[in-house]
Order: sequence, then structure tokens, then C-alpha cells
Amino acid sequence: MPQVVLTKQFIQNIRCPDERARLDLFDTGCRGLLVEVRKNGTKVYFFRYTDKRGIKRQKKLANAEDLTLAQVRNLVSAYRSQIALGNDPFEEKTGSKAICTFEQFVHNQYLPYIKTYKRSWLTDWSLLKNHLIPRFGNCYMNEIDRQSIQKMHHERRMEGAAPGSANRLLIMMRYIFNLAIKWEINGIDKNPCKGIPLAEENNQRERYLTIEEARRLNESVTKSENRLLSFIVPMLILTGA
Repeated sequence: MPQVVLTKQFIQNIRCPDERARLDLFDTGCRGLLVEVRKNGTKVYFFRYTDKRGIKRQKKLANAEDLTLAQVRNLVSAYRSQIALGNDPFEEKTGSKAICTFEQFVHNQYLPYIKTYKRSWLTDWSLLKNHLIPRFGNCYMNEIDRQSIQKMHHERRMEGAAPGSANRLLIMMRYIFNLAIKWEINGIDKNPCKGIPLAEENNQRERYLTIEEARRLNESVTKSENRLLSFIVPMLILTGA
């Protein structure tokens, strides 16, 4: 992304190239400050920073016509100071303080709930402890997306797990998020598992008679009181039925 020393005159004169929808320019004189020049001529100041979760965020500050460059720089400097002290100035607005991590939700709400009705809750706990918490435990619930769950499901299969075993993890994640939506957990308004297909399970086992078993079966039916069996069974064996 281009970096320039922003000045009042530069901002007044800069235009978005015709072939682009917008042009983003970082201010080398103030870390985190950028101006977005739009095709319609509008210029908007933004503050880009990394929050305490390590996620890059970008917040709109004001239109260039509403605040001077000096005012915006002072505002960004104040925000950076708050972040350096461990306080996200935008956290209260987004309500992210109230969003729990996956592990917190599991321990505080999911496990207490399933213990009330599910006799096999220890099986759930084993899957959570060995697979899901190590992977998603420190993630905030609203950070877990479809791509990360698909990746978990795929990698579990690549590790050699049977389709059914991998599917159990996906099914559990789907149920956990359904409960989070039902209980109106802050920040959760959709299930990231929605639309992820289960791996195909084929537990059927083909079994054919050995030559010795076929011989013994044929001897038995010839001795049966039902004379038709001596014709029906050999025909079934010959056709593979």
C-alpha cells in the first residue's frame, strides 16, 4: 500500500485513478493513519491497528472535510497511546469484551448443560479435550469461521481418522454453535458450520462365501425337506446374490 507524507495541499489535490475504485494512502508522519480516496472524490480518514488478539482492524475516523489533518493525527496518537496501555478504544463500541472464547463457552455453558441430560457427556469431553479445545480454545467465538472448521475436518481425515470420527467433531461444533445462537451468546448470530458437508461414511462390509463354505451349504440344502432349495441356493451363489 502506498506511503506518503500527508499534507493539507496533497489531500486537496489527490485524485483516485480512473481504473481503480479507491486509493488508500498511509501517512508516514503518523503511524496507523491512512486516507481513502474514493472514485467520487470523497476522502476519508481511517485508523489501522492490531488489537490485543493480534487481529488487524481498521476504523473510520472522519471525512477529510470534517477534521483537519492535525486533528486527525492527534486523534490517532491518542488511540495508539490507549492501545499501548492495553485499552482498545473501540472495544466498548463493538461489545467484544463480552464475547467469550471457545474454551470459556465449553466450560461455563456447554458442559454444564449436556451433563443434565446426556449420559455419554464424557465422550463429548474427550473429543473436546483432545481435538477441539487445543485447536479453537483460545479463539473468541465470533472469530471461528467456516474456513477454519472445514480445515479442521479435512486435516482430521488426513491424519487417518475414519470418516465417522471426523464427522463427530463437525457435528459437535455445529451443535455448540446452534446452542450459542439459541442462548443469544453475544457476537454469535450465525453458525459457521452451516453448509459444510459431512464425509461420506460407508460402514457396509461385503462378505462372500469361501469355496468350502459354498460346498457345505450345498450339501445342507440337498438334504433339506424343501426340495426347491437345492435349485434356488446354487442359483443364488452362481449369480452372486
